[in-house]
Amino acid sequence: LISILYDFQAVAMSTEKSANFGNVEFKGKQINHQWSKSEEFETMFREYVRMFVTDRVGYSSPLRSMTELQVAELFVKYPQYFRCTTSCNTNWRIVKERPKELWCAKCPKCAFVFALYAAYLPKEKLVEIFGRNLFADDWLTGVYRELLGLEGIKPFECVGTPEETKEAFRLAQKRGDLDDTVIMKMFTKDVR
Repeated sequence: LISILYDFQAVAMSTEKSANFGNVEFKGKQINHQWSKSEEFETMFREYVRMFVTDRVGYSSPLRSMTELQVAELFVKYPQYFRCTTSCNTNWRIVKERPKELWCAKCPKCAFVFALYAAYLPKEKLVEIFGRNLFADDWLTGVYRELLGLEGIKPFECVGTPEETKEAFRLAQKRGDLDDTVIMKMFTKDVR
């Protein structure tokens, strides 16, 4: 609607290919809680808009060919945005007052993004961004087991694939400054 009202020619989304990966199979169907971010939806919606709304507005995601890990690799090159960016769903509230912290440091989304950033940023910077070292919190063990695809299902959050999480762990291991944490010690053998 906005693009039509302001005569824009395109709507650009920021969805990566991880959104195509479902959370669980149920009764023979793949359940993907972020289906509206998937390539399947993007294609169908673009066609719907073209056929029933207007053919003057394009709809796509320039990040579609990238994984969340690749997006994180690019993002960490812009540290000026660390203090004003979050991906934590706990902090997105409509009614309640927003917390001062950008990251709750408790949810699957925070745990996932911490792992992505850990692939590229030193421990001190991670603690500065998240307010704590999430790999030192043993109570996140179950969350990381799900994110790594070792048990349960992929959390119903906008998180990447277990393969991306494993690769993030491998990259963090190469740097070595998080090796002494509970989470890294626990999952070292699982990510090789």
